[in-house]
Amino acid sequence: TISGIEFLRAVDTLLYDSLFIKGNRTLIPSVSREYGGDSSAVLLYYQEIYRGKKGKDSIKIETQILDRNFDAVYRDTLTSPFNENIIRQIRQISLSGVKAGRYTLDIILRGRRDRIINEIKEPFLVFWSPEAMVRNDFEMAVAQLKYIASPSELDNFKKAQTPEE
Repeated sequence: TISGIEFLRAVDTLLYDSLFIKGNRTLIPSVSREYGGDSSAVLLYYQEIYRGKKGKDSIKIETQILDRNFDAVYRDTLTSPFNENIIRQIRQISLSGVKAGRYTLDIILRGRRDRIINEIKEPFLVFWSPEAMVRNDFEMAVAQLKYIASPSELDNFKKAQTPEE
């Protein structure tokens, strides 16, 4: 089985007197579940996977980021061994190229014959800074300028070929 997903802001190797110590790390939670701001943003989270009664040696973990239409914008699969009765994972996924909006983190545990053993889905938000929006979604950035730019300024923006222009 899988624990709940703990969304993180950061991970520290120093151990503080905290409820957020997992293994040999201090986890700093992201209560807002908001990530982004620029093109180098990452989704950071912690999860625990428990072996269960049948005592498997490893488990297949499928991770997806789903957009609001539940289409996958990110997917990976890994097989992780059980060294004890628990697997503790701190995962980091690049959000480069992921547009601003609401998403769902979907984690699926698969057993023999790819049968789903357990699944958990949790929502989170990706946002962009104004600079990241210009680099990654120029059309949307120009559309938002209609409230403060003159028509001639908007025409010049629409003619630009690169973000620098």
